[in-house]
Amino acid sequence: CDYNRKYAIRILNALPSDEKNSPVKKRNKIYSDTVISILEAIWEASGYLWSQRLKAALPLWLPWAKKRFQITDEIEKQLLTISPAQIDRRLKNKKHRLKKKIYGTTRPGTLLKHHIQIKTDNCEKKGTGTFF
Repeated sequence: CDYNRKYAIRILNALPSDEKNSPVKKRNKIYSDTVISILEAIWEASGYLWSQRLKAALPLWLPWAKKRFQITDEIEKQLLTISPAQIDRRLKNKKHRLKKKIYGTTRPGTLLKHHIQIKTDNCEKKGTGTFF
């Protein structure tokens, strides 16, 4: 076959093609979309708290949320049992959009540096007096 020795070893030791493409099993969602939307509303109303502080503040914000949303016992239980890591994962997209909205999408670069002329000591010693 004119294969390289190491490439031939890799081909012979590889799994058959039907075993490579086994479907990836995803876990079922624990928290419903209504729970996440209520969590987002509490997060916004609380001033975008950090996930660990939001977790600690959820019991204090539940009376406020009960006035504005139809919260059942199951939703309340899910809100109180959600972990800070899960809060971070579920609010990730919203945080990213909010960050772009607040700070913009422009990143610092060297364009402005090229427009500002800076006189250095080296030029004055040589007597050229040019700007860089």
